[in-house]
Amino acid sequence: MPGLGMRRIDVLTSGRIGIETKVGYTSLTSSVRLQVRKDAALVASGDLTSVRWYFTASPTTGLAGPSGPLKSFLTQNGIRWQVIP
Repeated sequence: MPGLGMRRIDVLTSGRIGIETKVGYTSLTSSVRLQVRKDAALVASGDLTSVRWYFTASPTTGLAGPSGPLKSFLTQNGIRWQVIP
């Protein structure tokens, strides 16, 4: 990905779907924003067919899911997301 750097995907399926997992409440930090941009670029280039982000509860806080701004940014970039109970 020219200009964005390397992207490490948590899981790559045989159908070239990239899966990112997050534990706990996740905000739209600069590093998370960059991950989303890289994922969108990989889909746009055809390297991945799609990307999905899954959020699970923190065993410490019990919190799970993306912040409002992160939800919007994921959606704007065509990335499906889900909170796993």
